[in-house]
Amino acid sequence: MNYLLKSLLKQHSFLYLSITLLAFLGGSAWAQSDVKRPQILVSIQPIALLVRDLVGDQADVHTLLPGGSSPHHFQLKVSDRKRLLEADTLIWVGEDLERFLEKVANQRATNQQAVIELVAIEGLEWPQMASVEAPEQGHGSDHQEHHQEHDHNDHHHAHGVDPHLWLSPANVQRVWHALAQQLGEQFPHLITTINNRLASQTQALQQASSATETAFAGVTQGYYVYHDGVAHFAKANNLDQLGALTQVPDEAISAKHLRELNHNASNAACLIADWSEVQQASKYGKRLGLSVTTVDVLATQTAYASYNDYYTTFAKQFQGCFILTQ
Repeated sequence: MNYLLKSLLKQHSFLYLSITLLAFLGGSAWAQSDVKRPQILVSIQPIALLVRDLVGDQADVHTLLPGGSSPHHFQLKVSDRKRLLEADTLIWVGEDLERFLEKVANQRATNQQAVIELVAIEGLEWPQMASVEAPEQGHGSDHQEHHQEHDHNDHHHAHGVDPHLWLSPANVQRVWHALAQQLGEQFPHLITTINNRLASQTQALQQASSATETAFAGVTQGYYVYHDGVAHFAKANNLDQLGALTQVPDEAISAKHLRELNHNASNAACLIADWSEVQQASKYGKRLGLSVTTVDVLATQTAYASYNDYYTTFAKQFQGCFILTQ
């Protein structure tokens, strides 16, 4: 009898402990699942890569512009505006590149919704864009003017500088640190993830950018670019951009400017163009006697695993310009 009673008490105690443990674990899991996944909306794909490199799979990162769309000419639909106002965080480059977002970004700021404008980050470097209006100032010995750096505080209200800041590894590292701070403040439960990924991604980028600089070290010939959007990459790798056909895709190119470019075309190794502009660029390449080298400025040509994957691929694409002339 005593044996039977003791056995029943043991079973009862075990059952009680099991129920208590399950209740605790269930409550803990419920509490974790109750934390809403951050919904981050970015303007373009290169910025999506930068953000995903920090948050990993701990947040949903969505890109506003579909592949093949130009931020210079994009027009918002009603559904786009809804997404922009419902996102937890909006991250965009700035009005020089994405003027269509200016009003919505201001509206979010007024509503005290999180907005991160990348051009507002302190310490970024801004190479000067080639002068299309006065091409004689954009060639040869005046090349260093393209790489003039500007104090950022008046950049995003001062046009004439290349807004494609993600093509500079130095700028990317500053952007990562700024995003890590701001996203960590907004989503405290992601701080550990963000900081760990920041350290590993930064180390990988430093190695990739060093290898890229070495690969371009022996290049002495300059190049032309169809749409002036690679000055950051040129500066980072000490490349000589001799001139640009246009500052904005689909912009009319004057006969005078084309004559100026043709006069100096023998010094250029190729004509660089984004893959989405190849059809237009090829026509001018023939007139200038230059082959066209295709690059992926907006990171939409393929699915990249990370920003470092994208930057390494972009560098290899750019190298094609000079391999063709060797």
